[in-house]
Amino acid sequence: MVSRSAWRTAVCVGFLAVIFLMAGFSPADDKAANDGVITHWGKPKNYSIGKVNGIWVWYEYDDGLWVLRTTGGGKGSHRFVGEVTVADGVLSGLKGIKGEASGALGDTFVYNASKTAIRFDFRTDQGVDGFNFTTSPGSTALKFTLSMDGQPANKVVRVGRAGDHPATPVFTAPAHPSITPSAPGKAKGKKK
Repeated sequence: MVSRSAWRTAVCVGFLAVIFLMAGFSPADDKAANDGVITHWGKPKNYSIGKVNGIWVWYEYDDGLWVLRTTGGGKGSHRFVGEVTVADGVLSGLKGIKGEASGALGDTFVYNASKTAIRFDFRTDQGVDGFNFTTSPGSTALKFTLSMDGQPANKVVRVGRAGDHPATPVFTAPAHPSITPSAPGKAKGKKK
């Protein structure tokens, strides 16, 4: 038999859990999400430049733009290599940021001949490197294949609003995520 105080405690805990879930909050929100399930593809709320070695991937809902960034933690450069491929469409609007064209930190990012893939090779130290791109209207999915220093990169990849780490270094995303940001008043401005 359950005591009255134990029953009240269970009801209160359950009630609080329902409130947190309805508000879109979970206790894990304060930590890096690691379940690999992306529910919001927007810019990671913990995105930072020059603090961690990482690959950041997000979708700009307002612009229909995909963003990939690599950041270094400032303790020597790291080599980030990968490929983004599209299913049932083509990639367009490829534009890089702060890419050093030559030298020790030379960066490259290019389409394949049919514009169904982007291959990149970045050496990132304490700054940021990356590119933006869009997908054609009929595109159904994107596949990301990512590595850091020749090793699978899923532990340093942060995807979507919660900064989820995908379960594997090869993961897929919808070409046009349909979930819209729930946070009102999204800040607009330059994408770094």
